[in-house]
Amino acid sequence: MVSDKWQVFRGIISAVVTPMHADESVNYAALDALARAQLARGVEGFYCCGSSGEGPLLRFDERRQVLATLVQSAGGRVPVIAHVGTPRTRDAVELAKHAEQDGASAVSLVPPYYYKYSREEIIAYYRRVLDAISIPVILYNIPQFTGVELDAQSADALLGDEQVLGGEAYFA
Repeated sequence: MVSDKWQVFRGIISAVVTPMHADESVNYAALDALARAQLARGVEGFYCCGSSGEGPLLRFDERRQVLATLVQSAGGRVPVIAHVGTPRTRDAVELAKHAEQDGASAVSLVPPYYYKYSREEIIAYYRRVLDAISIPVILYNIPQFTGVELDAQSADALLGDEQVLGGEAYFA
C-alpha cells in the first residue's frame, strides 16, 4: 500500500523534453511555454532531465536551471521530479541536494554507469543519495541506455527504505 504522503505522485507526469536553440543552449523560454501548455491540458506533474530531457548531456548548471524553470512554471500546482543520475556518486549527491534546495518534489536516478559496478556498489550509490536528502527517491532502470541493469535484488534492498517511492523500469 502506498502511504498518503506519496499520493501527490499520480496521474499524468510528463517526461519533459528540453528545448534547445540552434547553438545547443537550452531555450528556457520555450521550456516555460511548454510546461504552461501541458499544465493547461491537465498534466499532473513534470519529470525533468531524464532520457527525454537529455539530462545526461546537460551541464550541471543547465540541469539546475531546467528544474528551476519547471518549478517556477508549476507554481506549486504539480510536483516536479528531477533526474539526478550520473556515473559518479558525489555528482549524483550534489545534484540531488541542489534539486531538493531548488524545489524538486522528488529525485530519480539511474544506477551509476560507464564502469562495471558490483551490486553492493550500486546499492551504496543509491544509499549515499538517500542519506543526503529528505525528499523521495525514484529508482530508474533503463539498461538499454545506461548499459547497467538495476537487478531485482538491488531494487528490493532499496525499496525497504520508506524514502524510496518506487521505480521506473524500461526494458528493450
